[in-house]
Amino acid sequence: MRGIKDWYYKNTKNPEYDVHGGTLRFRNDKTERKYTHYRGIKSVVFIRFGFLLGALCFGLFSIVDYFVINDIATYSIASRLLVTCPFCIGISLLTYKKSFVRYAEQIISFATALAGLSVVLMAVFSQSDGAYLYYAGIIMVIYFPSIFQMRFTTAFWLASLFIVSYSILTAILKDMPMLYWINNLAFLVTATSLATITSYFPELKNRQEFTARMLARENELKSRKAKEFAEAANRAKTEFLTIMNHEFRTPLTAIRGNAEMIDMEIFGSMAENRAQYMELAGHIKKSSMHLLELINQTLDIAKNNAGMLSVQEHAFDLVRMLQDSLSLMDGYEADKHIHLVFESTLEEAMFNGDEQRLKQAIVNLLSNAIKFSKTGQTVTVILERTDDGYAVMVRDEGAGIPDDDQEKIFRPFEQSRNAMTRKHDGTGLGLPFVKQITELHRGTVTLHSTLGKGTMVRVTLPVLRKVVL
Repeated sequence: MRGIKDWYYKNTKNPEYDVHGGTLRFRNDKTERKYTHYRGIKSVVFIRFGFLLGALCFGLFSIVDYFVINDIATYSIASRLLVTCPFCIGISLLTYKKSFVRYAEQIISFATALAGLSVVLMAVFSQSDGAYLYYAGIIMVIYFPSIFQMRFTTAFWLASLFIVSYSILTAILKDMPMLYWINNLAFLVTATSLATITSYFPELKNRQEFTARMLARENELKSRKAKEFAEAANRAKTEFLTIMNHEFRTPLTAIRGNAEMIDMEIFGSMAENRAQYMELAGHIKKSSMHLLELINQTLDIAKNNAGMLSVQEHAFDLVRMLQDSLSLMDGYEADKHIHLVFESTLEEAMFNGDEQRLKQAIVNLLSNAIKFSKTGQTVTVILERTDDGYAVMVRDEGAGIPDDDQEKIFRPFEQSRNAMTRKHDGTGLGLPFVKQITELHRGTVTLHSTLGKGTMVRVTLPVLRKVVL
């Protein structure tokens, strides 16, 4: 147990488990509710047994009272056998209900108050000689909460209630020598003090053990999550290397193949067949640009994760930037006969940001939209002015993305796994790059997609970056 205490004191810097020294309550309400539930589950069997034993004791004492204090025998039998005993048995039965744990403190408090006040009344109203000594029965009730490990603050207030009610009623209604009254009161106060102390330290111990268990469980959960994260990171690294190996190999193979064809002069003399060799050179240029784009995206993702990616801000026209982005896709969509459409009611939309990086982001969205569209479909770019700034939307009529994949595709190297997307190559860097560039401009990216009907990605840029001319 000492080990648990040492561990507890060493690890309770967490404010979630900060305990008020006076009341012993956790300052965090959620933690306090957890502790109440934990304590209730831990002691429910003992509470059940305690109330059954209490019913038995009350029944036996009602019989003993008949011989000791005959004039209150009727009252004792009526109150104990007909009220208190059934009440205790009823609480024992309630402990089998799941909701009992939630209300155990209130139920035990009420039972203690009922038992204590009944003893007070018996001691006050009894006319038998020496009945005022019956106050000693209050002592057992005062210790009743500590037996059930009730909160010491509750035990203290209940004991104070019994002492105050006994003192006031006996002073008013009983013809008792002052010395007896003072002696009884001192005895009760002493008993209450002892009961409070004996309730305080067990509760402190229970809360320490609870905190130790919760912190140990949280650490175990963190360790498990860290292990799972490390395993996932290792899998992601392996998948990334596999993907990049394929993605880099494809343009490099094209570059090497076309370069070898030029070197071997496969079409004959370069001077006589300039057009064919220029076409090969164009393939080399296109593949090298694709390779450079992959490298730059990978580096940008790494820079952003390291907090080193920045934007070079200047004022530019979003309308012109989007038109330029669409023009960069000329030829890319020709093989599939994709129709590119630009919709905007704005003739000019001046914005303060990094034009080059935003253009990269839009080209990425257009590339994805074209890649996952079928022949003859339309990809639309929409620019709108909103209350929050500007909204750029790229909409396609392609395969769509399953609901389960719509969140993870914004993470690097993740791709949707539906049948359509598996047909296409990709590093999974496009949408994460778009998200990071947008967030660097304090904007947001949202995605709406329906399988078989298409996808729309909405990039919202903030109003604070508008340029008013």
